[in-house]
Amino acid sequence: MTPAALVRAFERFKATSGIVGVAFGPKEVAGKTCNNPLSVSFFVKKKLARKGARRTLADGRRRLPKLIEFQGEKVATDVVVVGGHAEGDVADPAPEVQVNHAGGRVSNLQLTGTIGCLVRRRDGSGLSLLTNRHIALDPGTVLAIPDFQSSDAVAGTTSKSVGFVADETFLPVFDQPQSYIDVDCALVDIAQAIQDRFSPDIPNLGVPSGMFQPAMSSTKAYVNSLMGLEVSSFSWKSGLRTGTISHVYYVYQQSSTGMQRVANFTVKSSDGNTPGLPGDSGKLWLTQTAGQNLCVGIHSGVVADDPQSSRFAIATEFASLARFMNFDLA
Repeated sequence: MTPAALVRAFERFKATSGIVGVAFGPKEVAGKTCNNPLSVSFFVKKKLARKGARRTLADGRRRLPKLIEFQGEKVATDVVVVGGHAEGDVADPAPEVQVNHAGGRVSNLQLTGTIGCLVRRRDGSGLSLLTNRHIALDPGTVLAIPDFQSSDAVAGTTSKSVGFVADETFLPVFDQPQSYIDVDCALVDIAQAIQDRFSPDIPNLGVPSGMFQPAMSSTKAYVNSLMGLEVSSFSWKSGLRTGTISHVYYVYQQSSTGMQRVANFTVKSSDGNTPGLPGDSGKLWLTQTAGQNLCVGIHSGVVADDPQSSRFAIATEFASLARFMNFDLA
């Protein structure tokens, strides 16, 4: 067998019989080729019944011969279906495509966090997932959704990652010396080809429809607009959680150099459960106003989890985050 002989066979039958390929090897019988006689195999996208077809098949294609002249010898032929099914065959059902919802998992090699929501960068860069920086790590990091062990996992790439930001830069109404907002958020870009495998719908909560906009005229107005707000969250790990914003601009860690680590706000549990578990990092806190699901903040962690005391989660305020990182809801 020579490549030239195969090319000649292909050219001979391509136009009249609609073959898409040709090979020389063992004949396929009942799906097996081991120990079978050699044949010239013609590959077609669809095989039709030969009954009643002397020279032409029902769709107009020329019927392929049982024997052909091949390198000076009569050789048997075989017809193999690729990318299609023989007439009367029942096609295997297409595998169900895994849809990744907001509130679901996103993972680096060591940790798994939560997809807060789907966003689009205002510079037109396409669809991104919003989660915590300590999950997404630095720009260029490849993450797996839902995780690296899943057979149907897809990849995302961290494109923007924000840690400590001076409070007056992130929140202009505040200006406390040596105070930094621990933003702890990142954008994970999703390739165009797999964007249909993501949904903004959060189980038990629905699709975020807008952003809660705190008052920005003064520090007092900012605090008062958030204090007492009832919020809810959902993640793959802890499920549904509810709480109330109890503190705004909350100093939760101070270094030996006097630097203050500030959370935008804290959520006090209202359902008797801890407001977050390991794996909840990056989940979205929402409030429902006039039938709208408004984004209030991105969860970073829990700062108090003692059954004898109140339970608090810390979060980064969403509208300021969207302004700082330059994105809108998808």
